[in-house]
Amino acid sequence: MAFDDLRSFLHALDQQGQLLKISEEVNAEPDLAAAANATGRIGDGAPALWFDNIRGFTDARVAMNTIGSWQNHAISLGLPPNTPVKKQIDEFIRRWDNFPIAPERRANPGWAENTVD
Repeated sequence: MAFDDLRSFLHALDQQGQLLKISEEVNAEPDLAAAANATGRIGDGAPALWFDNIRGFTDARVAMNTIGSWQNHAISLGLPPNTPVKKQIDEFIRRWDNFPIAPERRANPGWAENTVD
């Protein structure tokens, strides 16, 4: 991916109009599963979904379908959303040849901000 973390990728999706933020209260079941199923049937250009009001989970947020369309896949590679699929695959293969890379250790990684008390 062309991003350091999920937050920056979600921000890029949002900037490109590919992140649908849903703030209405939803149930974990069946609403989230139904939304995941529905986005898979939208077709080309289906957005990623962001839920931030899940009944019974006051501090939970859920992002889904983040790479569920070729537009989102292109964005994940740092390419324009309208990049043809063949070019995306060629770019993915080109980058694949540069792996594996050594892990990067950070003193204060972003994921460490998420705690359960």
